[in-house]
Amino acid sequence: MSATGGIFRRAHDTGVPLLIARLLFGAVMISFAVPKIAAPLEFLKEIRNYHIMPEEPAILMNMVAVSLPWVEFLGGVALILGVFRRGAATLFTGLMIFFSVALLYRSWGIYAAQDIAFCGIRFDCGCGHGPVFICRKVLENAGLTLLAIYAMISRCTRLTILSLWHWRRETVGVPTS
Repeated sequence: MSATGGIFRRAHDTGVPLLIARLLFGAVMISFAVPKIAAPLEFLKEIRNYHIMPEEPAILMNMVAVSLPWVEFLGGVALILGVFRRGAATLFTGLMIFFSVALLYRSWGIYAAQDIAFCGIRFDCGCGHGPVFICRKVLENAGLTLLAIYAMISRCTRLTILSLWHWRRETVGVPTS
């Protein structure tokens, strides 16, 4: 094994890189979710702007507007705590890919309708943080997708709430039944 492979392997085995990825991605997802939870009607309007969901029955789009932010919030909490990490990361990987494709689809429609540079396109993507420039958002989504994939494929189980709980129980002499 090369020295570089050994360094990366040792760093990964500490659990610190995965902890950083979990904390970063989880915090971002929670920050995306909170404004949508607080203003579901505004989020519903943003969903409609994408024109990728059927308008009827209206209950379907309404359910997405109310439930998706809670999925983001609870999944973000799960990642931060390291509980159901692989499941949450798998779900988020799929969502990030879907969101990115939808974002590019909407951006392409704006680009085709207006005579501006693609990276000059700026609109509220529905992420909960107001208008964004498309190229910056695409790069952000790519980075978040990589973090989600890392959290999904990593086999490391260190530095989660459960591993810390078990470690504490073992160090104070409480039997682990």
